[in-house]
Amino acid sequence: MGPFELIEIKDDSKVCRRCGEAIEQGVALGRARDEVTALHVDCAIDIDPQSVQKAFVESEIRFDGREGAQARIAARLAAERDANRQTKGKDKSEIEPIRDRQGRPRVRVLYLQSQSADVADSPTYFDLDRLCDFWHLRSSLREFALIEHMYPKHGRLDPAQPLAAALYWQRADGVVSNGNSKIVEWKSLGFAAPVLAVVGGDARDEALRDKVVAKLRALLGKCGFEPDDAPVVTVIEPNAATREALALALDEQAAKFAGTTDKRKSARIFEAIEELFENERDDGLTQAFITAFKRFGRSRAEERERVIELLVQFAKRSPDEAAKVLVGVERYNVEMDRDVLLKVIEGIVTSASVPAQLSRWLLRWRASAGSRTDTIAPLLRAAIAAADARKAKKLRAVGVETGFLTEE
Repeated sequence: MGPFELIEIKDDSKVCRRCGEAIEQGVALGRARDEVTALHVDCAIDIDPQSVQKAFVESEIRFDGREGAQARIAARLAAERDANRQTKGKDKSEIEPIRDRQGRPRVRVLYLQSQSADVADSPTYFDLDRLCDFWHLRSSLREFALIEHMYPKHGRLDPAQPLAAALYWQRADGVVSNGNSKIVEWKSLGFAAPVLAVVGGDARDEALRDKVVAKLRALLGKCGFEPDDAPVVTVIEPNAATREALALALDEQAAKFAGTTDKRKSARIFEAIEELFENERDDGLTQAFITAFKRFGRSRAEERERVIELLVQFAKRSPDEAAKVLVGVERYNVEMDRDVLLKVIEGIVTSASVPAQLSRWLLRWRASAGSRTDTIAPLLRAAIAAADARKAKKLRAVGVETGFLTEE
C-alpha cells in the first residue's frame, strides 16, 4: 500500500481512507503527491506496518503515542516473521487479530484481475479499485483487505489479518486465461472456490456472461476447485449495490475457508497434488505440477521424490495431460535422471494420439544424466508396433526428428 509519510493535519477536513472517519488535528499518514490519501496512524499500521515503520524512520515528527505505535509495528512484524518461519523448535510471537473500528475482523482477499492494461480503451470496464476505494470492502461481518496476488509475499501468513477468500475479476469482453499458477496456490492455501466477478457493460449480455463464466469455471476445474462452488457477481456499475453483492459473496466463501497455517507453502502445494491425484482430478493436476516445480529448489528431498513418483503415475493414467507438465519442467529446469524420464515417456506414448510435447521430452532424456544405454529407441519401436497406422506414422516421424530412429 505504501510508501507512506508522516503528515501533520491542521484542520478537520481530512477523512481516513481506511475507516471513513474524520482525522483529528495532529499526525497522520499520507503519500507524496497524493492529496486524497490520509490515514489514522493505527489504521495505517493495520494496512501496512512496514511502510509505516519506514515513514517513522524517515521523519523527525514527534507526537504522543509514537512509542506505542512503534511497539505495535514491532509486534506485527515479529508475528508475521514467526508465522512464516520454517525453523522448528522456536516459540512464535502471539498477536491478536486486527478488528476495524466497528469490531469486524480484518481479513485478506487475494485477487487476480484480467486485462487491466485495457481499461483506457473501454468506457464501461473498470479496475477493482474503482469499486472498492483504497482496496477495502466491508460486510456486516468482515472488513476485507483486497490484495492483488502479484508476488509470493502476498500469500504469506499474517496472523493479525488472516487470509479468507479469493476473487477473480474478469472483464466481460476480455480473453479468459487458460491457466494460472496463482489459482493453484489458492487451492493449496485452503480457499473455497474464488468469487467470479464478470465486469463491464458487456456483462448485461446474458449469453456472453454465461460464456465467460463457463470458461472461468473450466479454469477453476483445471486448478483443482469445484467449479460450481464459485459464486458469480455481475459488476456493471461501481456502486453500493455492487459492493454489497460482492461482500456477500466473499462472506459466503470466507465461511468455508479451510486454510492451514502451520505448514510451508511448498508442503501445502505438494499436499494439493496428493489430494488431486487421489480424487482423480486430472484436469487440475497439470497446473498443480507446474506450480510445484516452481518451488522445487526450496522443497525437501522426500517431497521432491513423492512429486516425481506421482508424475510417473499421472503419465500412465492421463498421458495427454501429463505431457503438458513439460512446460514447468523446462521453465524451472527440474532435474530428472534418465530412468525417471523413461517412465514418464512410457506413459506419454500410450496416448491415443501423439502429444505435441513428446519430442521435447525425448530430447530432455538425451540431455539428462544417467545410463547411456539407449532405452528410447526400443520403447518407440514397441509403441509403433502397437499403434494404428496414423499414430505409428507420427511416432516414427518424432523418432526420426529426434535422432532415436532412422529413416526406413
